[in-house]
Amino acid sequence: MAEKRLILAMGSGHAGLHEGYTQAARHAVHDALSHSSLALFQSLKLDERQARTEVTIGVQQPDSIDEQAIISEFATGEVSVTVRHGGLDVQETDGSPSRLVAAAAVAVFLTT
Repeated sequence: MAEKRLILAMGSGHAGLHEGYTQAARHAVHDALSHSSLALFQSLKLDERQARTEVTIGVQQPDSIDEQAIISEFATGEVSVTVRHGGLDVQETDGSPSRLVAAAAVAVFLTT
């Protein structure tokens, strides 16, 4: 059996400095998922629990992401998270960060 990618969705999210990078990443995942329709599981009579999801997050401080919090955003299936350097810290006029921007790519695979 071969594994095939069924969905690839991208999103971005932001949070205030006090909310942190994980919250920005969660917003990015929600944004990515809002751009895709998962009706194909029902339409094709596929079992969502058989899906494998790969989430890639980009933020300026990858070590600050709580990967378990990202995984908890998904109801079913196997989920893995990879965090890389990316995203954007928006600076105030004094140079301090005020908004944290995260990018997310969500890929869903199914073995057929």
